[in-house]
Amino acid sequence: MNNQLLKEQFDQSVHRFQQLAMNTVFEIFIAHPDFNFAQSAAHEAFALLKQLENDLSRFKENSDVARINQLQPGQSTIVSPDTFECLQLCQKLFDLTGRLFDVGQGDLYDFYKGKQKPAAPLRQGSIRNLRLDRENFSVYCVKDSPSIDLGGIGKGFALDRMKEFLQDWEINRALLQGGYSSILAFGDMAWPLSIHHIFRKDELLCRLNLKDAALGASGLAKGPHIVNPLTHQPVDPQKAVWILAPKAAIADALSTSGLILAESDLENLQRKSEIPFEFLIVTPDAILKSNGWLD
Repeated sequence: MNNQLLKEQFDQSVHRFQQLAMNTVFEIFIAHPDFNFAQSAAHEAFALLKQLENDLSRFKENSDVARINQLQPGQSTIVSPDTFECLQLCQKLFDLTGRLFDVGQGDLYDFYKGKQKPAAPLRQGSIRNLRLDRENFSVYCVKDSPSIDLGGIGKGFALDRMKEFLQDWEINRALLQGGYSSILAFGDMAWPLSIHHIFRKDELLCRLNLKDAALGASGLAKGPHIVNPLTHQPVDPQKAVWILAPKAAIADALSTSGLILAESDLENLQRKSEIPFEFLIVTPDAILKSNGWLD
């Protein structure tokens, strides 16, 4: 997605740090008078990011998610508190979106991307098939071996945790981003961003000042990569969705779901949801945004 941070507007007290993780480039922009302190804080935040990747990636051997995906019905495994919290949030968003945000579709993603042979058995599991026990951070497989893939929420969840970590370091003004699809700002500083039309990339859609909020974006930059959990079929929506929300994980998940939901359904979800969010939807022929969208 073509969300651009207007870096030329920063002064010398804003320091930029980068780290490759989760198959993209993460960046931390810290507004702080002491470069060395900001660098140390960013270094430790990136260490947390790598640990989160080791826990949440289904492609890393013996990660929490890899072990969950090896479970048979009736089996359980212990996971880290962060993984447990992420899965809890996934179940909440599963209910909120009427089952349209379901991280249990990993095998189907691989199949439709051509990474899995058609003859291979496809697990069509669901996040609802896992029971979570907070007392000992265990994940229990109720039925159907799972195929958990946290790609639709993992980067945003990592940004939320990195924010908490940096605040513990008394970093009070920062912007974090995972690629261009997940962005989180916190503190009393507004960070200028520009959003460009995905179908007419030279066209500026809007500028916004992101402050104490997260921006999640989903669209066709990666080609068709969304599976409808209700039909188990891929969707090729001719649209892009941006979500503004309090947390980056929520913005990521709702932008992904927004590619499946009709525009009217997303409006209804916004009205009934206990989680406040705003949306911007772009199709080849139209632009739709909620009343609270920041221009």
